[in-house]
Amino acid sequence: MNMQKKVSQTREKLSQIIQDIVINIPKDSFYYMPNNEALRKQISCIQLKNLPSQLQSLEEINIPIQLQVTMRGE
Repeated sequence: MNMQKKVSQTREKLSQIIQDIVINIPKDSFYYMPNNEALRKQISCIQLKNLPSQLQSLEEINIPIQLQVTMRGE
């Protein structure tokens, strides 16, 4: 699995993602890998790109119908 897919599909900590990447890389490719700080920056950048956009108003929040009813049925 490539790094971008792994990062976008998980909510693991940066250190755990880096550890998984380093463990699963073939030994002959290991020397071509960037250092941990460079990996950390790449992962952070990918995570920021995958964040949902900021909502501008309460009307933009999509609340499911079943969660819109109070205990009194209102």
